[in-house]
Amino acid sequence: MGKRRDSLVIRRLDLIRHAHAQPSSPDGDAGRELSPEGVAAARNLGRNLCVTGWRPDVVLTSPLTRAHQTAQLLVDEQEGPIRIEILE
Repeated sequence: MGKRRDSLVIRRLDLIRHAHAQPSSPDGDAGRELSPEGVAAARNLGRNLCVTGWRPDVVLTSPLTRAHQTAQLLVDEQEGPIRIEILE
């Protein structure tokens, strides 16, 4: 009879808050877009994470405009495609 080997699966969860957003939107809070400073900061973070080897299987984001924009900018700085899933 063979020996049973238990395997250890390590999962990692990284939480990233959206970048700086505009103070208001005609669509209310949910429609607030990133400010120019927020766009620059999200791109910079994406580049820095890429250098460290950050490579998520998937990026989950809320449907808020600023959160989705931040997720997209982070992913755009990575090498190769990364799926973004918008959670409702």
